[in-house]
Amino acid sequence: MIGSTEDIISHFEAITGLEVEDNVPYKSEELEMCLVLFKGPDDDEANWFRATVLSVEDDGYEVVFIDFGNQEKVKRSDLIGIPHKPEIVKHLKELLPEGEQVDVIVKGLGANGHHKYQIEIPSLYKALKVEGLY
Repeated sequence: MIGSTEDIISHFEAITGLEVEDNVPYKSEELEMCLVLFKGPDDDEANWFRATVLSVEDDGYEVVFIDFGNQEKVKRSDLIGIPHKPEIVKHLKELLPEGEQVDVIVKGLGANGHHKYQIEIPSLYKALKVEGLY
């Protein structure tokens, strides 16, 4: 994950320590970073992945997954907000500069007639691994 280990642990402790008294899911905004609970067509169970909100829909969100590059429509209940920190956004832009060609590995093809694909970005994984963030 991007951000210091202490920040991430603190954020998850705060989330898991909350006692929610209502049934209203968190409402994210466009371009906000978040965590999304997602189960791909070949996955046995859902996992949390980093994403950015592309658009707010009546019944959920259109998001792009940061580590894979695929876009999906997700339910509001499957999204957790991440504190917006300029250093995180800046770092992602440094790791994936706009207009630069990036090699990807297609991990899953669109299912049920959807033209959406799950991809991995090896250069991003490598950079995050060097920095001890993945």
